[in-house]
Amino acid sequence: MLVAMASARLLARFMPPPLPGIPNGMLDAFRGYLAVGVFICHAMIWHAFLKTGHWQEPPSRFYTQIGQAAVVLFFMITAFLFYGKVLDSHIRPMDWTRLFLSRVLRLVPAYLLAVVLLFVLMAVISAGVRREPWSQLAREAGHWLFFTLRSDPPINGDANTKFYVAGVTWTLVYEWYFYLTLPVLAILHGYRTPLWLVAFGILIWFSFGWPWIGLLSFVGGFIAAWLRGGRVARLVAAHPNWASLISLCAMAATVSVFPGSFSWWPNLLLTIAFVPIALGADLFGLLRRHSAEVLGTVSYSMYLLHGLTLCVWFWLVLGTSWASTFSLSEHWLALVLLTPVLVTLCVFSYRFVERPAIDAVPACLNWWRRQIARVAKS
Repeated sequence: MLVAMASARLLARFMPPPLPGIPNGMLDAFRGYLAVGVFICHAMIWHAFLKTGHWQEPPSRFYTQIGQAAVVLFFMITAFLFYGKVLDSHIRPMDWTRLFLSRVLRLVPAYLLAVVLLFVLMAVISAGVRREPWSQLAREAGHWLFFTLRSDPPINGDANTKFYVAGVTWTLVYEWYFYLTLPVLAILHGYRTPLWLVAFGILIWFSFGWPWIGLLSFVGGFIAAWLRGGRVARLVAAHPNWASLISLCAMAATVSVFPGSFSWWPNLLLTIAFVPIALGADLFGLLRRHSAEVLGTVSYSMYLLHGLTLCVWFWLVLGTSWASTFSLSEHWLALVLLTPVLVTLCVFSYRFVERPAIDAVPACLNWWRRQIARVAKS
């Protein structure tokens, strides 16, 4: 964590200026800590994976939880921000075209970069040997290019395909389904919403089935959004240190008591931890550090690229025959050396892939509306 933050501090000069009108504050910093937590969790999985060939949870509860709890809290952040937009629709009506276009331009470019790099990596690992017909490879590539919405099949017969990206794509499926069901939440609150969007959201809801753990993780963000501007928010503002202490204790209890976060009680504790943060608790200044904010800004690239970076580092650079002999301390040393490389990659991915797409939203939105107006006139 310290190496990542130091790297972010040094690389901050290469970051573009903050987005106008969009807060890049404590929630962004929180994202930064969470993204590094996911990286550490998967790095520890790699330690065993190199020795056994089996991808499984780390033997340490701590390393398992800093990954799983981070994923749950990522879901809560998403729910807080976007359900908050739904609740604010009586003040600022939802611009659904802008919302979905911004989500496409926010999520797709960096994801496509990661998938293209995955394809290149697999070609290198397989030494360019094709083990399947072209038609099957095209179908498999199609699943990956479309966010593995239905499945994440092995490519070219390599059963480790999803592990090369640390198996993170399943969470993006939840994200997409959440965005697509927002119109249903809006109309349930009595806000005017295009009926075709509501119908599509209902169709998505029933086709996906919403596994309870995914829904439960988003509920924590719903609760935090509901509490904005109320008595709880005022208490957090009046007693930030107590709120920070409650949040840290709830996270510590989750990590120390439960073996994983994907169940009811850990989600309840993580909700207790998240609400003060969403309402302004700064965790005794941890969420006001600029280096953490930089990590949060590039957290999406880090989430997508850390698995590939681990694979290249251990598989191709160090070599599995050598890396598989590492003790835990030697493995940690290898990670310390890798971390600045990963942060650098993420900073430049954000600057040259993510940010140009984000900045293109207004122009793309205007172009789309001109096309719709032209079609309507004809």
